[in-house]
Amino acid sequence: MLAGGLAAASLLLAGCFHSEPALPPAPPAVSEPVLVLTPPPPVMLPPAPPAAPTVAASQPSPHKPQPRRHLPARHHYAPHPAAPLPPAPKPAAPPPPLDLSAGLSPQQQIAYRRDAVAWLAASRNQLAAVARRHFNAIGEADRLQAKDYVRQAERALAHGDVVSARSLAYKAMLLAQALH
Repeated sequence: MLAGGLAAASLLLAGCFHSEPALPPAPPAVSEPVLVLTPPPPVMLPPAPPAAPTVAASQPSPHKPQPRRHLPARHHYAPHPAAPLPPAPKPAAPPPPLDLSAGLSPQQQIAYRRDAVAWLAASRNQLAAVARRHFNAIGEADRLQAKDYVRQAERALAHGDVVSARSLAYKAMLLAQALH
């Protein structure tokens, strides 16, 4: 009988075979600071001018009018006078344009200059031919861009940069041809 009592006691202490296993204890709660957000104060709009009376205005409104709330007065402080700013430093002279033609042979430089001069002449002629035409916004933007490319190409030729001059003259010629 003693063995039967021990077996019954061990079953009671061990628990039911079908029950859930015991969960580990929950970690202690960590107190985090609470962030309290307050809504901004309501904005009071000036009252609207009274509308012309209508038939519906003579009937009592089913809603009770809300009393107006007034905002507390705000304190406005004059800003501190700003200290005078020191004079801005003078901008340095722009760096000289890059000379991309340094790696070209003299024959290539002559050919690039010849191409640039010919394309500039063609661009100027085509732009002069369409000078009196009226364009839409896109056409006018293309015409102005072609003129700008011509100016940039002339400046590059004056500085001896035949690579940039040739590229800009070609772009100007293509845009001027598209306008013609």
